[in-house]
Amino acid sequence: MRKSIALIIAVLLIGSGAVALGYWGEPARLTPVYLTATGKQTQFAMASLSGCHNSYCNEVERVIQVTISASIAQWALISLNATDIEWRVLKPGDYYIDGIQATLQSNGDLYVDYEGFEDLVNEDGDVLETYYALAPGAWVTASALNADDDRVEESMSHEPVTFNLYNRIVVGGCDSACEYEDLDGATITVTLEEQKEWLLE
Repeated sequence: MRKSIALIIAVLLIGSGAVALGYWGEPARLTPVYLTATGKQTQFAMASLSGCHNSYCNEVERVIQVTISASIAQWALISLNATDIEWRVLKPGDYYIDGIQATLQSNGDLYVDYEGFEDLVNEDGDVLETYYALAPGAWVTASALNADDDRVEESMSHEPVTFNLYNRIVVGGCDSACEYEDLDGATITVTLEEQKEWLLE
C-alpha cells in the first residue's frame, strides 16, 4: 500500500504575497550598503539619504541637526526536514512516526496555521484512521489539528525553536490493499505578525 501526505509551506508577510524591499513612499536617494565582515555590497539592507545643508558664513558656531534612524523588518528562518510523508504498510497495525521536524527562528512573533489535514482515503472513499500530534502521545484527529493554531512568541524564537508533527495511522485487517491519500494535501502557514508596513507596500 502506498499512503502519502503532501504539505505545502507558505510564509505570509501579513496581507502581502511578493514584496519589494526598501519602500520609502517617496523618491529616495539610495546609498550602497556593505557587509562589515567582507566589505562587499549587500541587498539585505537598504539606506537612503535625505535633506542637505549648505552654508557659507562667518558665524563662530553653526549647529547642524542630523538624524539617524533604522527600521528593522521581521525575518524568519523556517526549516523542515521533510514536506512529504509516504507510508508502505505490510501488515495491519497501529503505527506512528516522528513525522516532520520543523525549526523556527525569528525576531518577532510568528503564527502557525494548520489547514487541510484529513484522514487518508482511497478511491472508493474508504477511510484510513489518521492522527497527528505536536507532542509525543498527544494524538488528535486531522480536524482537531486544523483547529489548533499556534503562536510562537518573539521571546521564544530568538533561538531556534524545534518541534515535531507526529503522524499515526491505524491499519485494520479489513482495510483494502490499495492507495490511501489526503487528495488535496495540507498546508502549514507561518505568518510574520510584526512585519513592517513599508515592506508590505
